[in-house]
Amino acid sequence: MSLLKMRAVAPKNVLRNILRRLRTQTALVGDSSLPTRQYVLKQYRSNQAAQGGKATMLQKFAMDYSALLTDLQERKKLHELDVGLESEISQKEMSRRAAARVGLQLPKLNP
Repeated sequence: MSLLKMRAVAPKNVLRNILRRLRTQTALVGDSSLPTRQYVLKQYRSNQAAQGGKATMLQKFAMDYSALLTDLQERKKLHELDVGLESEISQKEMSRRAAARVGLQLPKLNP
């Protein structure tokens, strides 16, 4: 991410995004991310006065972690949509869909 984009996003907004993602994750798996939440808040508070290169590095790290949490949540959502698809449609239909994805059309055969 460029330095210009990093400066455009306030550190508080990045922190809020991280905490929001952790809260969503906590709602799904129980109370297991509470220590992570406490660690994130402790790091934010202890490094609020950081300046220069350290501040830039910490902000980049926080934005990367925020992006990771967002991507993991999206991956989980997509995985949940895909689970069990094999049992719902026939092997013939799966083959037809796979062929259609790459621009092919299966020949029509009489069963």
